[in-house]
Amino acid sequence: MKVDVSIPEADISKIKLGLPALIKVPALDDAMYTGKVSFKARAARPIRYWDPTSSRIVSCEILIEEYDERLTPGSTVQAEIMVEKFEDVLRIPVEDVF
Repeated sequence: MKVDVSIPEADISKIKLGLPALIKVPALDDAMYTGKVSFKARAARPIRYWDPTSSRIVSCEILIEEYDERLTPGSTVQAEIMVEKFEDVLRIPVEDVF
C-alpha cells in the first residue's frame, strides 16, 4: 500500500528518496504506520490545474511498510516525513512564539 502526498514546491529540496515517514489514519482510530519515500516527481504542477498562477506542488509517494487489511485505497491519511531528527531539544508550537 502506498500514500500519495503533495509537497509544496518550496519544500521539495528537503525530500529525498528513502526518508522515513509516519502515517496516521484518522478513520482507523488514529492508527499509526511507518513508511519510506519511494517516489518524487521531477516537475511541479499548479494546485489548481485551471489556474497557472496558483501555488505549485510536487507529487510524492510513501510506501507503507506494514500490511493491515483495514487499510483501503482512497482513505484520507496524515503523513509526516522525517527530514531531520534532533535529540534533546525543547519543542514549542509556533502559535506560542511572539
